[in-house]
This record gives sequence, structure tokens and C-alpha cells, in this order.
Amino acid sequence: MDLTEDEISEVKSQAEGSSLETLLLLFDLLVAGEQAMAHSNQPRLVLEMTVAKMAQLKPVVPIPEILAQLKELESRLAGSAPRQPIAAALNSPVQDPTPASAPAGPAPVSAIPAPTATASVDPAGNPWENFLAYAGQQDSKLAALLAGGHFKGLTEKELRVAFAPDSLGLERLTSKGNAPKLNHLAAGFFGEGHRLVVLEESLTEPAAAPRHRSLEADKIRREALENPVVKAVSEILEGRIEEIKTK
Repeated sequence: MDLTEDEISEVKSQAEGSSLETLLLLFDLLVAGEQAMAHSNQPRLVLEMTVAKMAQLKPVVPIPEILAQLKELESRLAGSAPRQPIAAALNSPVQDPTPASAPAGPAPVSAIPAPTATASVDPAGNPWENFLAYAGQQDSKLAALLAGGHFKGLTEKELRVAFAPDSLGLERLTSKGNAPKLNHLAAGFFGEGHRLVVLEESLTEPAAAPRHRSLEADKIRREALENPVVKAVSEILEGRIEEIKTK
């Protein structure tokens, strides 16, 4: 940036008080506002509304912090007795039980730190949500970008996730610097030889569900909103439920 040292220091001090997710969202608002100004006959009004949106934006809580708060909530509700976590997708990967007395050898040289844990995936579980939770522990920035994608499936050696064209996630995750990190995360979680493939795909809205499925989804939403754990989470995070997605 073409700034003086004092100006750069001031910008850094302002950014330190915000999470990466909040800064990315502010950046998206700026880009959208700039594009709208270019096609508007009242660019000043568009600029003022963009600044107003940015000023009213509430801080975005990082995924690892949300997971930590959920675990703290579980501990409160369970008291001193251990209990099953809220969802298997929030479980951190299980430590590899390999004995620590393995033969010593020369340490491999790598520019990317080795994952701190590996885990096997239960075929009956949700591999994508489990992987996101694991990625959040290893690299919260990449995890935040991956969370905006659409899981397309897991083959024998490939984890596939799609992003809309021109999306920020597609641009960042397909860069040369991030591609090796994604494969490193996939290999650390699913096993050696696995890799993560980022696809560019025009994502369309799914067809309307039959009426009986719609009624069932409404019932699930009501039950979720009345769940005491969900209510407690909303109070702790001082937020509200905007949307509940059902399969």
C-alpha cells in the first residue's frame, strides 16, 4: 500500500481488533459497493449506503471460537458428568494411538507443518462437517473459506467441494500457495494419499420439495428452535437463528 509508516501502523492497529472473517466480509461489502457504483446514476448514495452497512456489521465469530463456546456450554449443562457432544461434526479428530516409542529417524523437511492429529471417518457420519472442524483447528483461515463451499462428495482418494464462479473462496483456495495446504489437510484427516479438489460450478437452487417433506421440515425447525441447547447457545453468543437447513 502507498502509505507512510505511521499510516500503516494505524491501519494494523485497527485491523487487530477484528477477526479475519469480519475483515473478509467487510471486503466483500466494499467490492459489491464498488461494482454497484459503477452501474448507478447516483454513486454517492450507493457509497453512503455501503458505508452504513459496514458500520452496522456485527463482528463475525471465528469457527474455532464457536466450537470452544459450544464445548463450554456442554460442560455447563452436563455438570461434572461426562456426556456425548452436541454433534459428531463438532468432534475434534482422535489422536493417533501409535506408540510414542517408534524408531527415531531423520526429521522430514517440509514448508507446511504436519497436522497435530489424524482421524478415521465413520462412513455413517458426515465427513465434510468433521473435516471442517478438523481444518478449523489446523488453519482457521482456510476453514472459513472452505465453509462457504458446497460438498460434492468423497471418493476413494479425493474430497470434492464446489464454489460459484468469481467467488472469493474459489479465488483464494485455487491459488498456488493454498493448494498444497488443502491437500496436506486432506491427507492429515482422511489418510495419506488423499487430496482436496476445488471445483468451479454454477450452483442452482434445488427443486421445491413435496408438501409432506415441507411439513416435516417445518416440524424439525420448530423442534430445533425450542431445543434448550440451541436457546442457550443463542444467549451465550447474543445472536439469533437466521436459518435452519434440513436435509
